[in-house]
Amino acid sequence: MSQSEITPEEYESRKAEMMIHFQKEMEFLKVQKEYETLISDIDEQRLRRALIQQKLASVYAPAPEEEPTKE
Repeated sequence: MSQSEITPEEYESRKAEMMIHFQKEMEFLKVQKEYETLISDIDEQRLRRALIQQKLASVYAPAPEEEPTKE
């Protein structure tokens, strides 16, 4: 058996350790996902609000003065 090969028992042991590790991390990752989703939703709402304010500003802005035509 070469140095890089592991026995089936070692493989199963490592796999079990990884499963335990990932299960412990799931709680944190779920909370992080919820946080990131909320932050994204807030950013999207801020962008919408800014776009609406920009549109309203252009609607209520005075019309640009027309340049007199030369006759």
